[in-house]
Order: sequence, then structure tokens, then C-alpha cells
Amino acid sequence: DDPLPPLTGTQRLLAGGAAGAIAQTVTYPLTVVRRRMQVGVGGGGYHGVAHALRSIYAAEGVANGLFKGLSLALLKGPLQSAIGFSVNDYAKKRLAR
Repeated sequence: DDPLPPLTGTQRLLAGGAAGAIAQTVTYPLTVVRRRMQVGVGGGGYHGVAHALRSIYAAEGVANGLFKGLSLALLKGPLQSAIGFSVNDYAKKRLAR
């Protein structure tokens, strides 16, 4: 049926880690906006997500604004995803027996 062989445990960990790193990087600007809107940074003057993204980009740029703190998040996110994907696949396989 399936032309692809099943993934090994190491391959599952690597795939989960890669997926976590990509997801964390792509969504990180929205995390920054959510955090700032919750705390009220910027004088609480954001009028929505799009306005906050534009304001942060204009004031601080990409690296020091929208992706500030990403390096720390990349230590936790991929590891968490790798373990989550692996445990989920293992549990599905065990329950299918």
C-alpha cells in the first residue's frame, strides 16, 4: 500500500524538531504582538494585530522587534515538538494493535 517505509524513532524526532522550529519561527511575530498587547507595551496604543505589526516593524525593525527573543524560543519549541510528535506516533501505533 504505502510506498514509503516507516520512519525510525530518530527520524521522527528530527521531523518533529524541524516542524517545531519552522512553526515557531513563522508564528513568532504574532507571539511578540500578543505579548505586547497583553502587557500594554507601546502605550497600549495598538489598534489591532496589523497595526501592532506595522508599529513594531517601524520602530524596532525585524530582528530587534518582530523576532526579538526568538533564539531562546528556538531552544524550547523544537524539543517540545519533537517529543510531542514522537510520543503521539508511538501512542497511535501501540493503540492500533
